[in-house]
Amino acid sequence: MSDSVYLNSEHLRSQIASAALALNQACPNIPGRRMRNQISHIRAFDARGEAVYYVANALRQHNIPLWVAYNMGYRLVDLYSEELISTKSAFDENPQSRSVLEWRVALHKNTMKLFHTIATGYYNFEKPVNWEKYSFSSYEHKNFKSTMEDKKIILPSMSVIEPNLDHDYKDVALFAVFDGHGGTECADYCAAQFPGCITDIPLSSTSVDKVLPTAFESIDKRLNYICFNDDLKCGTTASVVIIVEKTVHYAWVGDSGIAVLRDKELQQLTIPHTVDNSDEIKRVVDAGSEIFEIMGSRRVDGLLNITRAFGHPYHKKSICSIPDTGKFDVGDNDYLLFLASDGIWDFTTKEDLLTSLVQFVKSNPPEEYAQVASFVGSEARTKSTDNVILLIVFLKPVADVWEHILGFDSE
Repeated sequence: MSDSVYLNSEHLRSQIASAALALNQACPNIPGRRMRNQISHIRAFDARGEAVYYVANALRQHNIPLWVAYNMGYRLVDLYSEELISTKSAFDENPQSRSVLEWRVALHKNTMKLFHTIATGYYNFEKPVNWEKYSFSSYEHKNFKSTMEDKKIILPSMSVIEPNLDHDYKDVALFAVFDGHGGTECADYCAAQFPGCITDIPLSSTSVDKVLPTAFESIDKRLNYICFNDDLKCGTTASVVIIVEKTVHYAWVGDSGIAVLRDKELQQLTIPHTVDNSDEIKRVVDAGSEIFEIMGSRRVDGLLNITRAFGHPYHKKSICSIPDTGKFDVGDNDYLLFLASDGIWDFTTKEDLLTSLVQFVKSNPPEEYAQVASFVGSEARTKSTDNVILLIVFLKPVADVWEHILGFDSE
């Protein structure tokens, strides 16, 4: 059955109805999902991304394809833009805003209205032609923590972001991991707003190499504004990848990391920004801060054991958000990307991750590729106490990756 037939089926309408019922049961008057309880107002420059992300997350809980979920999110913000103040708008230090309580009620009401309309009608959802260019697998678990502060972005094609606008990133893939601390607010904010920060950058006047640093600067400015005005004390790491044609561009702050399966080796691409990094210690000290030991843990100004992060506007001189960057052209021996939070990297070796990967491939057919991150990540989680999140992105067709890994013992 083709996607177009499936998506116009009774099955899809049933899934959407289930999503609507779950939202009402979770909180019948005010939606609590992914909303930040420390925020007093929703600003116009945030409302669009917030609402789209809310809808996408709600639908993904019911196995609705991600590209359909984003499509419905943008239908929502365009249909009810006046009530949701969700017309696309640039960052403004004196923005239109609504109280978060009032806005949440409007969001919930109009989301339910949209779900009902689509669940009882007939709508065509056109799958992006390049959506399956980069297959992926993901896993996340809050582990022994009380809340899940790790967040992610999975966009094999950014054509689902602002689909009615003619931006320069229709054929670009975006994958990211954000590891929040001190609350989920900053990590959630990045997951909701980062795609829009990228599509706002015209490639006609910006080189591809500068896209990620520019997007980091943009979202940091917005987060600093939110943190100052709502007195947020949280922050987040970021590891971000965009794939433009056959080149992987990556950037990171903090200790979430990125690795590539190159030939038979899992090679780390990122160096953690932590107090164990001598270059980072020198930068922090030169900025006027100190490293204190608190209960056996070394921390910048007694605050964090990472030296770069989004958030923390009062500590920007030392805990900066300027990313390190890198890139590589996808070669014949490049097969997979791994993006993960420190709940993976700090407790598991690359060799153990590779062993779990090989074990899964040898025990399962390629058709089961979507489960590989769950197997590898759950194996790693048993050694960790932290939140864990793992994205595995296929740089080659799944069948080719399977064939390559199955040949590890034959050479």
